[in-house]
Amino acid sequence: MRWWTAAIETSNLAWPTEETTVIYNGQQFLLRPETDDLLPSVSIHCPNNIPQEEAQLSINRFLSALCWTKKGGVHVQFWSGSGGINPVNVGKSKVKFVCDKLSTDYLPEPGNEKSNRALAIYREAMSVNTIPYKFLAFFKVINIIYDKGPNQRVWINKNVNRVKDFQAVKRLEEIKKTVTDLGEYLYKSGRCAVAHAFDHPTVDPDIPAETLRLKKDLPVIQELATILIESELGITTESTFRREHLYELQGFAELIGPEKVKKIKAAEPIDEDLVALFPKISVRLREHEPFVAYECMIVKYVKQNGSTLSLVLESQDGFCMLELQLNFSNWRLLFDSEKWVRIKEDNDKSVVPIRYCIDQIKFLQGHLTNGQVEVYDSSTNKLLARTDPLIPCNINLRASIKHLDKLIENYEQVIIERQKATHEASILNQKEDDR
Repeated sequence: MRWWTAAIETSNLAWPTEETTVIYNGQQFLLRPETDDLLPSVSIHCPNNIPQEEAQLSINRFLSALCWTKKGGVHVQFWSGSGGINPVNVGKSKVKFVCDKLSTDYLPEPGNEKSNRALAIYREAMSVNTIPYKFLAFFKVINIIYDKGPNQRVWINKNVNRVKDFQAVKRLEEIKKTVTDLGEYLYKSGRCAVAHAFDHPTVDPDIPAETLRLKKDLPVIQELATILIESELGITTESTFRREHLYELQGFAELIGPEKVKKIKAAEPIDEDLVALFPKISVRLREHEPFVAYECMIVKYVKQNGSTLSLVLESQDGFCMLELQLNFSNWRLLFDSEKWVRIKEDNDKSVVPIRYCIDQIKFLQGHLTNGQVEVYDSSTNKLLARTDPLIPCNINLRASIKHLDKLIENYEQVIIERQKATHEASILNQKEDDR
């Protein structure tokens, strides 16, 4: 004998808080309650020669009858089989999708009703927890542009070669072994089979083989819905947004102007002085406090080298200088936080340059640990440019960070010594004045 168990999620359906046995259609079903660690479940005890699909169908038929009677909903989260005297416990998943901080670098703002509707339907498709209706919701995205079945089938066949998702490509290869018209297959055996219930083809949600087929087809229709939203409605995906990395120089491009940017990209020399175009600039690291040395810096001069502009920045007290490179041919912001920074010594031996040295080292530490450089207009705090996270190569990161920590300790000791020397000099000067 073998147990087959469905871990379930209920909606507006009361589930027993004690183990309950129910006889339905000549079979015995064991209902077990939800606990802090376990999901609610329903199990059936079958002879070993009963196929898995047949056992699952029996449980599905029982749940469908129960939902009809009690006017509630049940969704099977997953299936489990086991031997032994009792069915296996089905634990709650410990996996949760969380993040320290939500990255919202890119959120589309469509600005028209049709595009907003497409994103709404896409959200519904991503959120619905039944496979047939998830498939149908993704197919509805195509229906936003193409209202008739023949047009939908034609569009699918024209665009199916643009599918890149690994699972979708793998599934398409399987389908092509028996199907010549992919648009016809996805329309009739997918969209119509779910939307219609009168005649074949149709999908019976209780039959495991039918929902399994749709589950395999889901990556294909989801990828096609994504392609339509991006290509037909012009809503960029996050992967395209990051691949094009327009954010790296967009703010600087706006300051310089489209005509000059076009010339720079073509490596045509710009005769005029560009310094006046730039405001005071702050160079920061994402999710780090500002570094005093790199705040409100003045653009001292701008040098063009082919399609790259080099901006030399200087702190207002003149102790810190750094270089940013704007590579317009590749649309990249470049900054070497170790080599492109210079701190001047103070003849009066003040602590300011030493504090700037500490800022440089702390910036370098943050940069090496996947830091993202951000460049702001200091007066408006508008983000002008930012890089992708740095991925350091060919270094011992742990040893490097430890070495930099030691340098910071040394600089902090220098500050103490200089402050002590300044204090002692002040006392001597005061004694001289008293004489």
